[in-house]
Amino acid sequence: MMNRREFLKAITLASAAPLWVRLGPLAGSAADAAVATPDRMLLVLWLNGGNDGLNTVVPYLNADYKRLRPTVGLKADEVNPIDGGFGLHKALKRVYSMYQQNQVAIVHNVGYSKPNYSHFESTYIWETASPEQRFHTGWLGRYLDATDPASHGPVRAVAVGMDQLPRTLISERYGATALNRLSDFSFTDDAKPDAALRRRAFKAFGNGAGADGSMRAKFVEAQAETVTAVEAISGATKGIKGSLTPAQTVATMFGAGVGTEIGFIQISGFDTHTSQRSAQSNQLAQVDKAIGEFFDKAATLGLSDRATVMTFSDFGRRVGDNASGGTDHGSSEPILVMGPRVRGGLHGTAPDLKDLQDGNLKPSMNLGSVYASVIADGLGVDPTPILGADYPRLSLIG
Repeated sequence: MMNRREFLKAITLASAAPLWVRLGPLAGSAADAAVATPDRMLLVLWLNGGNDGLNTVVPYLNADYKRLRPTVGLKADEVNPIDGGFGLHKALKRVYSMYQQNQVAIVHNVGYSKPNYSHFESTYIWETASPEQRFHTGWLGRYLDATDPASHGPVRAVAVGMDQLPRTLISERYGATALNRLSDFSFTDDAKPDAALRRRAFKAFGNGAGADGSMRAKFVEAQAETVTAVEAISGATKGIKGSLTPAQTVATMFGAGVGTEIGFIQISGFDTHTSQRSAQSNQLAQVDKAIGEFFDKAATLGLSDRATVMTFSDFGRRVGDNASGGTDHGSSEPILVMGPRVRGGLHGTAPDLKDLQDGNLKPSMNLGSVYASVIADGLGVDPTPILGADYPRLSLIG
């Protein structure tokens, strides 16, 4: 029990600390023990810039593909053959290995009606799952809102390697966390000699807040959840030597005992208007590396069987070459869903290179169907209220 003098002194000292630290670890507001590790986890990998799907899942035997892409088209020795006359870009070595193990589902030709070719607008549609822009929150942010936070931990979703939250994770009520590295989760007063006194004051301050629905009560509760997360992650990551990549960080968060079940990372550089062959190869190699890093780290934590990874991009690319050895903004794209629980193989209808609209593919699979399938089977929740429509589902995850 603090006396009044100690309390006033500590609050004065705390005035130099960031606001969320000043109002931090509040007694009785959150459990001290780590929460149960979620049974299902999802990592979303954004291929920022508009990845060329036809040179990722490649119809390399298709005569129209060869005719329409004399410059950027890939040859048989540049792909690893899979099924149905398709091959995976050779930069995707780990993905190909997983495909051979039935752990990669490829959904052909995913998009939406009336495609938008603006990076900002199309990404907004993919992140909100709303071509009509009915929602301003992300599809996974709405998943967070639709599920009971009381049975989950304080950090349910993280975006790693980013300075701000992607719209995919923005919710109405239960915020996700953006961070560049796990060391971002630390107290700024750890090295100060009066740190213990400060935190005793924080607890004393929090003891006065009841669950009365007031602004102060809500504020105190939010700060308590934040500090609980800081303490839990700091404890869970002690002893980690060296830096972690974003993919490894997400896997570590999944196992940190704070209830993290959604991760988001991005790899940029996919806007390949020029010199696409070398540029996309380099970027896909980074994607492949990140996927391998994630599953390797998850395996060391005993979590790989619970985890699923899916990709998406701003949009696909146009079917034909441009004059600069690249491709321009297009419509639909393949979505890759990966993990031990995935029903591997090709899903949906392959792109029809004979039936184009203004040089672009006509999407044959609505993005809502992919999201509905991932929410239902990957996260175990009814997707209809989250997506605002009852989309046909695919059997992507067992």
